[in-house]
Amino acid sequence: MEQGFLALKTSLVQVFSMSEGKADDVVKYLKNSNMTIKEMSDYLNDKYGYKNGELLFTCDGAKKSTVEDTNKYISDKLKKNTYSYYFSFKYADYLAVEMGFFCIVIFLLSFVFESKSDIYELLHTKPIKSKNYIWGKVLGNISVALFSTVIITAITDVILCFKCRQINVPYSFADLWYRVIIMIIPCVVLIASIYMFTSTIFKNAIPAIPVLILYMIFSNLGSVGDDGIYGYHLKPMSLYVRFANLFYENKITKYIIFNQSGLIILSVALVSATVVPWNKRRM
Repeated sequence: MEQGFLALKTSLVQVFSMSEGKADDVVKYLKNSNMTIKEMSDYLNDKYGYKNGELLFTCDGAKKSTVEDTNKYISDKLKKNTYSYYFSFKYADYLAVEMGFFCIVIFLLSFVFESKSDIYELLHTKPIKSKNYIWGKVLGNISVALFSTVIITAITDVILCFKCRQINVPYSFADLWYRVIIMIIPCVVLIASIYMFTSTIFKNAIPAIPVLILYMIFSNLGSVGDDGIYGYHLKPMSLYVRFANLFYENKITKYIIFNQSGLIILSVALVSATVVPWNKRRM
């Protein structure tokens, strides 16, 4: 905490033009107040207009490491898990976001084609079972997205394994695929389900775009945690999970499993609910 208080004093003097004596009084008051980081941040904001004061204490306890310290830290982590295990979290982090935008564009083309008047009338006059068509449409779009994911992941996995061999670190060919199954597939499935539901309700796929964009923004927004520090924290039913910790500090938690399971359940509910308005269009 001392480093945080020192940074606070420096900031008050240099940025807020406060005298050193006054800055010392502020720091002394905070030290003796037994406030949490969140409460100190709120106090600084309300009293002096000091924004995001909690960031002063986010690196508390951190220190510069020597080469030996760093090598030992990495060695200890690689004894617990493979390098590809840690890499897979960052891979899933970025791929989920990219696949989100990719699916918005690819699925739009598919559903817009269906919305054309002649195609729309044909689909609703042919003796096609609603469930068969709706699930077939959703699974078809999912297959296109997952085919692209498989190609990208296969290429990345081959390169990763080759590089791990070169630098002699442990790896597993399966690590990336585990992460794709858990993190990417639920995201893709839900986007396809939202498109199916929205395009059926509005007879147009366009309204799904702002819904998905806002959903992605919501999933990526930061928040203040229980420790009073602003950062990324998983929200219930987030479209994708961001792994914002240090490279060797990410892991799968029960909350992530609950979140991904919730996405699959929501997807099934949306697709099942689409059958009712679809049948009404045929009457």
